[in-house]
Amino acid sequence: LGRGDRLRVGVDGMDLGADAGGPVEDQPKLEEEEWCAVVKITSVHAAPNYASPWRTSQQWSSVGSAFPITGRRLLTNAHVVMNVHLVHARRSDGHRRFVATVAAMCFECDLAVLTVEDEAFWEGLEPAEFALQLPRLKDEVTVVGFPDAPCGGESICMTRGVVSRIDTQSYSWESRLLAVQIDAAINAGNSGGPCIDAEGHVVGVAFQKGVGQNQDNIGCIIPVPVVRQFLDCCASGSWGFGAAGFR
Repeated sequence: LGRGDRLRVGVDGMDLGADAGGPVEDQPKLEEEEWCAVVKITSVHAAPNYASPWRTSQQWSSVGSAFPITGRRLLTNAHVVMNVHLVHARRSDGHRRFVATVAAMCFECDLAVLTVEDEAFWEGLEPAEFALQLPRLKDEVTVVGFPDAPCGGESICMTRGVVSRIDTQSYSWESRLLAVQIDAAINAGNSGGPCIDAEGHVVGVAFQKGVGQNQDNIGCIIPVPVVRQFLDCCASGSWGFGAAGFR
């Protein structure tokens, strides 16, 4: 694979079977060069022990996804890198793991920015392009990431669906912000990966799914307006999304 390709993904390129939304030959083709910018994040966590801070808590590892943005930064979810002791980033077009550092994090919107110091990691890696507006209902989107075993593995994974709802929803840390509901599969490891429209633009960041007994094919992405507010907060150092004061 070439290393100078933008993160621009179509809505097909794999044999998705009969429920792919129509004959494969009638759908846009997905070129490998268009999604090689997606990055696999491996984190080693250890929760702080507030009662005995001198003790080391038991560590555990997790897998997430990320993608490059302007300023040689990676965008991912805050829950992917919370309480981390070590973060590694691996490009989808290689096997080498690079040490990453958490540069900014906001639990309210579940987003985080990572940096990688090694110049070799950024060789030919271009930032993703964000959509200029929210997607519309029934727009086709593709979630790209690295779902962990047993539902995934080392290679990149793409799942496709449509936009089902656009509304304020509860985020992981009891905040309520704008979110986009889609029916594309989002599994453990997809968190932090981009959700891309048919034009190849990022329309959101995958971050959670419905796990209730009566919930099927319910995934949520953080839309671009929330992402832009987070990045503006990173630039200004002033944090917060405000509240309307009613439910």
